[in-house]
Amino acid sequence: LDPPPRDLTQYRYMRRLTKGQIHRVIRDGGGATGRSALMPPFGKTISAGLIDELVSFVKAFSKRKKINSPKESETQKGKRL
Repeated sequence: LDPPPRDLTQYRYMRRLTKGQIHRVIRDGGGATGRSALMPPFGKTISAGLIDELVSFVKAFSKRKKINSPKESETQKGKRL
């Protein structure tokens, strides 16, 4: 596709978009929101509630993952690795 679809996993880009902006793109389509006209509008096809669910789903693609620190026993306290 030209332009290629946006990588929705890019945290730095996706964190700038509000849920309202994503909702509008899904509802009104890319062309109506200054993006690619290849993204069709779905506002007359699916309900606003379902669009809200899609927005949450899309936002979840780019969630920054928490890095859990290893447990003390796993790091062998006091020993350099």
